[in-house]
Amino acid sequence: KDLVISYPKNIKEQKKIGEVSFSLNETITLHQQKLENLEKLKISLLQKMFV
Repeated sequence: KDLVISYPKNIKEQKKIGEVSFSLNETITLHQQKLENLEKLKISLLQKMFV
């Protein structure tokens, strides 16, 4: 099945969409890293509670 993707013809608008997409990906990555760090902290604190 063919996939039809529509996109703006205006190059500036295409670039802006790309910038927003890149920025969102960076934000998601940072939040994932923060979540991983918080989960590690949680595990560490729980281990200290029961030692």
